Amino acid sequence: MANLAQLSSSNNPQKGTAALGILLQNSPFLRFLNATSGFELVPTDFDFRAVGGTSSAPARAEGGAYTTEDIVPAAKTTGALTMHGDGVDVDVTRLADAANGLMSMNTWLIKAVQQKLIAFAKAYESLLFNGDGTSNKIKGLAHILDGTALPGFSGVTRLWNAADYSVDSTPKSMDLTVSGTNYDKNLKRLIELLTLCLGEVTDAQGIIVNPSLHSRLTTIAGDRAMAANVTQVLDTFGRPVTMFNGIPLIQILPDTIVNTEDDDTATPVAETTSLYILSPGELKCSLVTNSGLQYWAYDALQAKESGREKWEIRAAWKIEDKYSVARIRNIKL
Repeated sequence: MANLAQLSSSNNPQKGTAALGILLQNSPFLRFLNATSGFELVPTDFDFRAVGGTSSAPARAEGGAYTTEDIVPAAKTTGALTMHGDGVDVDVTRLADAANGLMSMNTWLIKAVQQKLIAFAKAYESLLFNGDGTSNKIKGLAHILDGTALPGFSGVTRLWNAADYSVDSTPKSMDLTVSGTNYDKNLKRLIELLTLCLGEVTDAQGIIVNPSLHSRLTTIAGDRAMAANVTQVLDTFGRPVTMFNGIPLIQILPDTIVNTEDDDTATPVAETTSLYILSPGELKCSLVTNSGLQYWAYDALQAKESGREKWEIRAAWKIEDKYSVARIRNIKL
């Protein structure tokens, strides 16, 4: 288990630390993984075995010895890190500007890097959920928890369909639009489903939601159906954190978990969303990496027409314990 700072590196520690700060400031989900030590160090090509095995808790008599039980390990599952990065190009004409006192090279580069890093942080957070694994992209949680079996787990999906818990007749989704016929009843059923899934995740550390669902669960829902379930506490920085049954609701960026996922109609309508429950950490659900944020500062002494200030994250999802993740899809807001 590790946080991002422990795994990150740079040829200019001051710039690397500043870049990491910008990344974490602009990605609520990376902040969550960082706070819960959801990162793990692995090589570029890695393998793992699903957590399993059973025990009868062997006993022994006084002076005796335990007879250990054999555990048949799960099949080995292989994976590989994916590489995402960006940078800012520095042409020699910028060096000429600086040399002639026409601009501050350092000020220009810092601002250019900050702007690009902010955009990168938002795009990378989205990929951690929505990346489809093609064209060298990371495979995100929405595609891992899509109803097919988890890698390394035969027949295990960890996906719940909210429509299956709706009180509507022939529901195509869990309709939580305020004008819905059974709004209050459906809201209570979602609470029951969320509570059920929290019980399916060992030591859950966060319920990951987009701003729309966060608002529904904390305002309208709090007034009507779940005041006892939702509370607020202050984090170590004095900022309010909404809790559901004692588990933090982690509000991530609007474009990370969208409201345009397909419902269950024959011709799907893109009008639903999902929530995720995670228990990050080694032997559970982790974002594995061999780099953290690797940052290369531009070297102005290089004899080239142009150079680049650049960064890269090499990472992939690894789910070793099926009880570390759950997804509820098909919630209509």
